[in-house]
Amino acid sequence: MLFRSLQTPEVAKSENQTYQVTSTSPSASLEDVKKMDFTSILSNSKAIFNKPVDSEGNATTMDKGAFIKIDILGPMNDGYVKVTEASSGKDNFSYTFTTMEGHIEKGVIAFSVSANSDGNLTFSINSTSEINNGTAKVLLNDFTRGQQAASWNEVLTNFVTKTGGKEADRKVTREDAQKKFNGFGGGTPPSWP
Repeated sequence: MLFRSLQTPEVAKSENQTYQVTSTSPSASLEDVKKMDFTSILSNSKAIFNKPVDSEGNATTMDKGAFIKIDILGPMNDGYVKVTEASSGKDNFSYTFTTMEGHIEKGVIAFSVSANSDGNLTFSINSTSEINNGTAKVLLNDFTRGQQAASWNEVLTNFVTKTGGKEADRKVTREDAQKKFNGFGGGTPPSWP
């Protein structure tokens, strides 16, 4: 199976987004969440995350090097991502996805789950991305970003539901790096590693 090249965003042209929620008194432990089908947490009404495959298209685990096809609502959405980082510790685990050529965005997004000392679970989504499709960039930027925000908010709700807890501390921040570095925040934009 042939996959396209990775595409990372130009940080100065990107939007940085952070979504976070805490599941209080969850019935699932961190170890239970590690064993869950993570794509079922990420799938929502706007995007279906298919199960991970290897470079030959064979089913595999969610681990570094796996590929995930995302069926995104709308035209021109050939959405593949590659799991470029995966880590697991005693109190947390995380996955980082990088978009591939053909995806509507150029982006890097990290998903992390942490067990808090009080037994609650915190789920975070941290994304740096820019719209990749020329038409969408010019005509649909606000619409596309709005759909994306709705999608990630739905994922936060999925996490709380699947962990059997109650929602607390939902936080969402979105920052347009281009505005920040074009006189609104000053300074020089960072470069992408």
